[in-house]
Amino acid sequence: MDTGKVKAHGQAGFSLLELLIAMAAMVTIAAAASTLLLSSFNVRSREDQRSDALADAQRAVNIMTRELANAGYKLPRGLTYTNASGTSGLVPRNGLLPSDCDSQSIAYAANLDAMDGGSGSGNVYGQDEAIKFQFYTDATGDSFLVRRELRPGGNTEVLANRIDGMNVQYLDAAGNDTLADVTKAVGVRIRVWVNLRATGSPGSPGYQPARQVVLNSGVELHNANLNNTY
Repeated sequence: MDTGKVKAHGQAGFSLLELLIAMAAMVTIAAAASTLLLSSFNVRSREDQRSDALADAQRAVNIMTRELANAGYKLPRGLTYTNASGTSGLVPRNGLLPSDCDSQSIAYAANLDAMDGGSGSGNVYGQDEAIKFQFYTDATGDSFLVRRELRPGGNTEVLANRIDGMNVQYLDAAGNDTLADVTKAVGVRIRVWVNLRATGSPGSPGYQPARQVVLNSGVELHNANLNNTY
């Protein structure tokens, strides 16, 4: 006799053990995915930091290199220069201004008014004719590379605010350091560096250790030859 009851075959649900195993597998996969994602974010953050800092530093180095090549250009004979402290001195043939040059700053003069083929103005008080590049750190620990016109009322601008150090070397024809007497320099070597901070902590996913990236540039002082005549 048909009782109207139908037996279900093969439709039993998952056991509790099977569900626990499946959940554990899903948690493991999710944790692995999260680790990879975190690592990717850390690497991306570090690369963004590196790209921004290096772009800022490279721009500053390019400007310094290009402008320092003008040092000493058609300077009038016997030209004197008065520094910020009020001391006057003779501008050497290489155009460097000794009282404003050290390992973290460099200043030069050029008679750019003469670029039209004339003799120029006889001084270096025109726009962009006396320039000082200087690296300094303020009271809060922030570092800057500044370009300043030395003429009265001259402009000051920040070339880079993402660099951590600068070093200037003054070299004679034999490659010797002439920091003690920059009037003998025929070339300049500029080093600018950026310190990339560590990302994450050692052993953690995506950890990036701290590192330093250095940019180097060499500038030949074309007008340094003491036998030049204009």
